[in-house]
Amino acid sequence: MSNISVIILAAGKGSRMKSSKPKVLHKVSGFEMLYYSIFEAKKLSDDITVVLYHQAELVEKEIRKYFDDIKFVIQDHANYPGTGGAVMNIETKHDKVLVLNGDMPLIESEELKKFAQLDGDIVMSVIKMDDSSGYGRVVIDGDKVVKIVEEKDASEKEKEIKTVNAGIYLFANGMLGKYLPRLSNDNAQEEYYITDVVEFAKNDGFKIAPLYVKEENFKGVNSKFDLATAEEIMQNRIKKRFMDAGVIMRLPSTI
Repeated sequence: MSNISVIILAAGKGSRMKSSKPKVLHKVSGFEMLYYSIFEAKKLSDDITVVLYHQAELVEKEIRKYFDDIKFVIQDHANYPGTGGAVMNIETKHDKVLVLNGDMPLIESEELKKFAQLDGDIVMSVIKMDDSSGYGRVVIDGDKVVKIVEEKDASEKEKEIKTVNAGIYLFANGMLGKYLPRLSNDNAQEEYYITDVVEFAKNDGFKIAPLYVKEENFKGVNSKFDLATAEEIMQNRIKKRFMDAGVIMRLPSTI
């Protein structure tokens, strides 16, 4: 799958973590969250760019302890804040670009490979949730995304939708280059949103394909509680691998 470039968004401060440490440097099972995003991305790409801003020097220093063959760029946050601003002016080696988040330590490469298996000019990850409150809803018709709507803009009927945006996208054949220059920050947050690229492409007749993914694998970590939850999931995965290899654990929950 070396025909895909990967951009990992890791510029945010993570204010909900209530910590002076950059969010992506908080650890899960001994490794920084950002480490996992890069480690899994390297299984499917030879062209990885990590976008930094908050405490960029510290983040790069810590991550270079593990990887010496990835690129780091600093987001022009003052002029182009937001997820759309983060992917501007990045040179990629391949036509297809997978955009990941650096605060998803539970992501796995086998799940990421599925993005390239779908037919779509843009493939976006979606999750079906029993309680979708607090998330942007995704309106889907058959095998196409019709609309992405933020909760604050959703009608009462749209709020009943259980399908939400999981925040990872595969852009094919110059989609980013075509639509990033058209982005505007004329919104409540005054930010540039990558979801607007999806909206532009849909309006121009390009196919936006939804990829249904597991909530566990695409779980973002935004708080200390989320961090503890991710730690528990990761530890259970590690213990399962040991037990599958023949190790006896009478009471895995106590280990």
